[in-house]
Amino acid sequence: MSMVKIFVHIGTHKTGTTSIQKFARSNEEKLKMKGFFYPGYSILGKKEHYGHHHIAHALAMQKNNRIDAKTAECFFEKVIKIGEKYDYVFLSAEPFYRHFYGQKTVAQKSNTYWEAREKYIMSLKQCFADHVNKVEIIITIRRQSDFAMSLYKESVKATRYSKTFLDFLDEHWYYFEYFQQIKLWEKIFGKVKLLIFEDLINSGKLVENFFKSLDLDVTGLPIPKIKNESLCPDFFEFKKQINKTAISENQLKTIRHFLEQRNYFWISNYNVNTKELVVESDDLNKFQEKFIVENQRLLEEYFGNRTKLFPDRKYLKNQEYQGLDESRKLGIFVDYLNYLN
Repeated sequence: MSMVKIFVHIGTHKTGTTSIQKFARSNEEKLKMKGFFYPGYSILGKKEHYGHHHIAHALAMQKNNRIDAKTAECFFEKVIKIGEKYDYVFLSAEPFYRHFYGQKTVAQKSNTYWEAREKYIMSLKQCFADHVNKVEIIITIRRQSDFAMSLYKESVKATRYSKTFLDFLDEHWYYFEYFQQIKLWEKIFGKVKLLIFEDLINSGKLVENFFKSLDLDVTGLPIPKIKNESLCPDFFEFKKQINKTAISENQLKTIRHFLEQRNYFWISNYNVNTKELVVESDDLNKFQEKFIVENQRLLEEYFGNRTKLFPDRKYLKNQEYQGLDESRKLGIFVDYLNYLN
């Protein structure tokens, strides 16, 4: 048996990556029987992780990462050596999509960003040495406005982020420039494989549809239940307000865990509409309009057999969240105090 292809799945974020990675990790041995190798950190003698995020971080020279650049280099060497026993190797980490060389201020300057981004992708290419011709980059994209809102909500939930949605868009603009990102990956690795998130979630079989696109039938293999749901609008607004305070990181972490655990209860008992927009509808519509030309180019170059890149969607004013009133805020505080006791 000889390795035919190395799939490198780079995201984007918020496109089911965690579900795909946890499925592959939990079915690692069964996938090997199908000639599909999903390497883990165990080949380095290190604690396992469901994805390859720390490898992606290491190539960006990220501080306080449990894997350094030298160890990451060793990882790729072992992956290629062991991978020769299988038909396919599969690597997956959405940080590959976002990382670049340099300080965060680089991202505020377009030309400087793309230079730093190219340098990062080149470092990944070098890791595959003589096997780079076997690498196929896989990118899953989704409607930019939905992606932006989902990423914004995740940032508020997982970090101390408390700025406005428009601030978030200004600071993270490069996430949504699909055409330029894809062209840069093509420049360094050759043709990439593009998938549409809205297609993958059709029929509720994201994991199966993703692997089917790689010509791998995973029917019958158990799919772990992933609990990484967005906070309901009340909890989102509560967390955003808490992020503005000076509480410690440990306290913030405890509040996040509380909100995640009580999210379903709050939705069920307080008749919360989880579909309400936590950002203004006009901002979402205007943001999506920015990509009309770019998305048409993507459609024509990569999806000649379809008429639209993404499903149509118009955000409406009456879909907007009306805010967290004092009584509900007090209710969350009381629930939190009970949680602590």
